[in-house]
Amino acid sequence: MNLIEQLGGYGEAKGLFNLYEYSISFRYYKDFEGDFESAGYVDVFIPDLQKALLEYRRQHNIFEVGDKVVSIDKYSNDMIFTITELTSKNVFTSMEFGEIAYSFVRHAHDAEIKAGKRLEVNQ
Repeated sequence: MNLIEQLGGYGEAKGLFNLYEYSISFRYYKDFEGDFESAGYVDVFIPDLQKALLEYRRQHNIFEVGDKVVSIDKYSNDMIFTITELTSKNVFTSMEFGEIAYSFVRHAHDAEIKAGKRLEVNQ
């Protein structure tokens, strides 16, 4: 069971991230055929939770304000965009570009963020 699941799902984990400043200590439970049994305590540092939330968003194509994205079109601009506002279910805005549809971007990888641009991948 990964950290996000231990915390009760993405929404619960995000709520805890917004609530605590340094670390969380909690008891988590497992469901054994309809019966909930204690599975133990977990200590989570907020930076670790922040990384886990970002990785979850990357895996599930979820975008939030502050996320860094790049265009999926290899012929377009290779710059990284920062989401500044979620304007609808399918569109967000960034200071660098204006409105962008989710279908035209993906989350930037850590190496791309470090380089400050989309990195081409040999396929």
